[in-house]
Amino acid sequence: MLSIPDYERRDIQVPLSCIPIAARALIRQGVSICWREESLSALIRLGSKGAADRAAILLVEMSLMGQPEELKSWLEMCWQLPACPREPLQV
Repeated sequence: MLSIPDYERRDIQVPLSCIPIAARALIRQGVSICWREESLSALIRLGSKGAADRAAILLVEMSLMGQPEELKSWLEMCWQLPACPREPLQV
């Protein structure tokens, strides 16, 4: 019988110079990462925990890729979501 993996691997899209900053931000948010010299990837859990992982990843990517309008729209959308007891993200 085949088992279903309980996570998904995703490459984090940030400039090489920002990989250490992105890694620290994701670790603080509880996202499991794989950090190599020239790459950063995350293990995304399934379910509601995975949704929180994806949100943290998206915020870090948008913050470090210099997309202020997209980030502003995303944050406005998040403002309307129910609160979740998590540590604030500091990038």
